[in-house]
Amino acid sequence: MQGPYRDFLVERFGFREWSSAESKTVISGVRLDTTELRGLRQVRVDRVSVPGARAAYQGMWESANNPETLVRVDVIELPTVNSAREMVLSLLGEFQAPTLRRSELPLGDISFATPDTTSVIFARQNVAAMLRNAGREVIPVGDFARDLDNVLLRWKAEPQEFTRNP
Repeated sequence: MQGPYRDFLVERFGFREWSSAESKTVISGVRLDTTELRGLRQVRVDRVSVPGARAAYQGMWESANNPETLVRVDVIELPTVNSAREMVLSLLGEFQAPTLRRSELPLGDISFATPDTTSVIFARQNVAAMLRNAGREVIPVGDFARDLDNVLLRWKAEPQEFTRNP
Protein backbone atom coordinates (compact mmCIF):
# COMPACT_ATOMS: atom_id res chain seq x y z
CA MET A 1 0.00 0.00 0.00
CA GLN A 2 1.36 3.38 -1.03
CA GLY A 3 0.20 6.96 -1.32
CA PRO A 4 -2.03 9.36 0.61
CA TYR A 5 -4.32 6.68 2.10
CA ARG A 6 -1.33 4.85 3.60
CA ASP A 7 -0.05 8.16 4.95
CA PHE A 8 -3.46 8.75 6.55
CA LEU A 9 -3.42 5.27 8.16
CA VAL A 10 0.17 5.73 9.40
CA GLU A 11 -0.87 8.92 11.15
CA ARG A 12 -4.26 7.71 12.43
CA PHE A 13 -2.94 4.51 13.99
CA GLY A 14 0.48 5.80 15.12
CA PHE A 15 2.24 3.26 12.87
CA ARG A 16 5.69 4.75 13.38
CA GLU A 17 5.49 3.74 17.05
CA TRP A 18 4.90 0.04 16.31
CA SER A 19 6.06 -0.44 12.71
CA SER A 20 9.22 -2.32 13.55
CA ALA A 21 10.10 -4.89 16.15
CA GLU A 22 13.13 -6.71 17.36
CA SER A 23 13.79 -9.81 15.33
CA LYS A 24 11.90 -12.77 16.73
CA THR A 25 11.65 -16.36 15.73
CA VAL A 26 9.19 -16.61 12.88
CA ILE A 27 6.18 -18.89 12.91
CA SER A 28 6.12 -21.38 10.07
CA GLY A 29 3.51 -23.66 8.56
CA VAL A 30 0.40 -21.76 9.60
CA ARG A 31 -2.90 -23.52 8.92
CA LEU A 32 -6.38 -22.59 9.95
CA ASP A 33 -8.46 -25.61 10.82
CA THR A 34 -10.79 -26.23 13.72
CA THR A 35 -13.37 -28.33 15.46
CA GLU A 36 -15.85 -26.43 17.66
CA LEU A 37 -14.95 -23.00 18.96
CA ARG A 38 -17.01 -21.52 21.78
CA GLY A 39 -20.27 -22.75 20.31
CA LEU A 40 -19.26 -22.04 16.71
CA ARG A 41 -18.84 -24.58 13.93
CA GLN A 42 -16.65 -24.32 10.89
CA VAL A 43 -18.48 -23.47 7.69
CA ARG A 44 -15.44 -23.30 5.44
CA VAL A 45 -11.74 -22.58 5.39
CA ASP A 46 -10.02 -21.56 2.15
CA ARG A 47 -6.41 -20.95 1.32
CA VAL A 48 -6.30 -17.52 -0.31
CA SER A 49 -3.69 -15.56 -2.21
CA VAL A 50 -2.25 -12.51 -0.44
CA PRO A 51 0.69 -10.70 -2.11
CA GLY A 52 3.90 -11.22 -0.15
CA ALA A 53 2.42 -13.87 2.16
CA ARG A 54 3.92 -17.33 2.63
CA ALA A 55 0.42 -18.65 3.42
CA ALA A 56 -3.00 -17.13 3.99
CA TYR A 57 -6.34 -18.55 5.04
CA GLN A 58 -9.85 -17.21 5.32
CA GLY A 59 -12.37 -19.09 7.42
CA MET A 60 -16.01 -18.73 8.35
CA TRP A 61 -17.69 -20.09 11.47
CA GLU A 62 -21.36 -20.00 12.42
CA SER A 63 -23.19 -20.37 15.68
CA ALA A 64 -24.52 -23.85 16.32
CA ASN A 65 -27.65 -22.17 17.73
CA ASN A 66 -28.07 -19.26 15.33
CA PRO A 67 -27.09 -19.43 11.65
CA GLU A 68 -27.39 -15.61 11.53
CA THR A 69 -24.15 -15.46 13.53
CA LEU A 70 -21.06 -15.71 11.31
CA VAL A 71 -17.45 -14.98 12.25
CA ARG A 72 -14.80 -14.44 9.60
CA VAL A 73 -11.16 -15.21 10.46
CA ASP A 74 -8.20 -14.27 8.28
CA VAL A 75 -4.74 -15.59 9.16
CA ILE A 76 -1.74 -14.46 7.11
CA GLU A 77 1.79 -15.84 7.53
CA LEU A 78 4.40 -13.38 6.29
CA PRO A 79 8.17 -13.74 5.89
CA THR A 80 9.12 -11.27 8.65
CA VAL A 81 7.83 -9.63 11.81
CA ASN A 82 7.96 -6.20 10.19
CA SER A 83 6.01 -7.38 7.14
CA ALA A 84 3.30 -8.68 9.49
CA ARG A 85 3.06 -5.20 11.00
CA GLU A 86 2.72 -3.71 7.51
CA MET A 87 -0.08 -6.21 6.90
CA VAL A 88 -1.82 -5.08 10.11
CA LEU A 89 -1.73 -1.51 8.78
CA SER A 90 -3.22 -2.73 5.51
CA LEU A 91 -5.96 -4.67 7.35
CA LEU A 92 -6.77 -1.59 9.42
CA GLY A 93 -7.38 0.18 6.12
CA GLU A 94 -10.23 -2.24 5.35
CA PHE A 95 -12.29 -0.90 8.26
CA GLN A 96 -14.49 2.16 8.28
CA ALA A 97 -15.18 1.84 12.02
CA PRO A 98 -13.91 5.00 13.74
CA THR A 99 -13.96 3.12 17.06
CA LEU A 100 -11.20 0.70 16.01
CA ARG A 101 -8.24 1.59 18.23
CA ARG A 102 -5.02 0.15 19.56
CA SER A 103 -6.05 -2.42 22.12
CA GLU A 104 -4.95 -2.91 25.69
CA LEU A 105 -6.00 -6.57 25.47
CA PRO A 106 -3.21 -9.05 26.17
CA LEU A 107 -3.28 -10.13 22.54
CA GLY A 108 -0.44 -10.53 20.06
CA ASP A 109 2.60 -8.30 19.91
CA ILE A 110 0.35 -5.50 18.65
CA SER A 111 -3.44 -5.45 18.52
CA PHE A 112 -6.40 -3.28 17.57
CA ALA A 113 -10.05 -3.78 18.44
CA THR A 114 -13.40 -2.11 18.65
CA PRO A 115 -14.44 -1.36 22.26
CA ASP A 116 -16.94 -4.25 22.19
CA THR A 117 -14.37 -6.58 20.52
CA THR A 118 -16.68 -7.35 17.61
CA SER A 119 -13.65 -6.76 15.36
CA VAL A 120 -10.03 -7.56 16.26
CA ILE A 121 -6.77 -7.30 14.30
CA PHE A 122 -3.44 -8.42 15.73
CA ALA A 123 0.07 -9.56 14.86
CA ARG A 124 2.01 -12.27 16.64
CA GLN A 125 5.56 -12.43 15.36
CA ASN A 126 5.26 -12.80 11.56
CA VAL A 127 1.55 -13.69 11.51
CA ALA A 128 -1.25 -11.16 11.05
CA ALA A 129 -4.81 -12.09 12.01
CA MET A 130 -8.18 -10.42 11.63
CA LEU A 131 -11.44 -11.56 13.21
CA ARG A 132 -14.76 -9.90 12.52
CA ASN A 133 -18.45 -10.50 12.26
CA ALA A 134 -19.88 -11.47 8.90
CA GLY A 135 -23.50 -12.26 9.78
CA ARG A 136 -26.63 -10.43 10.83
CA GLU A 137 -26.17 -11.25 14.53
CA VAL A 138 -23.06 -9.60 15.94
CA ILE A 139 -21.02 -11.22 18.72
CA PRO A 140 -17.74 -10.36 20.46
CA VAL A 141 -14.74 -12.13 18.90
CA GLY A 142 -12.13 -11.22 21.54
CA ASP A 143 -12.13 -14.64 23.23
CA PHE A 144 -11.69 -16.39 19.89
CA ALA A 145 -8.82 -14.01 19.05
CA ARG A 146 -7.14 -14.87 22.37
CA ASP A 147 -7.52 -18.58 21.63
CA LEU A 148 -5.89 -18.10 18.23
CA ASP A 149 -3.10 -16.03 19.77
CA ASN A 150 -2.45 -18.73 22.38
CA VAL A 151 -2.08 -21.29 19.60
CA LEU A 152 0.38 -19.00 17.79
CA LEU A 153 2.38 -18.65 21.01
CA ARG A 154 2.81 -22.43 21.11
CA TRP A 155 3.45 -22.83 17.39
CA LYS A 156 6.62 -24.66 16.39
CA ALA A 157 8.40 -25.02 13.06
CA GLU A 158 6.19 -27.98 12.12
CA PRO A 159 2.69 -27.33 10.81
CA GLN A 160 -0.03 -27.62 13.43
CA GLU A 161 -3.77 -27.17 13.30
CA PHE A 162 -5.66 -24.50 15.18
CA THR A 163 -8.03 -26.61 17.24
CA ARG A 164 -10.09 -26.03 20.32
CA ASN A 165 -12.48 -28.33 22.05
CA PRO A 166 -15.22 -26.76 24.19
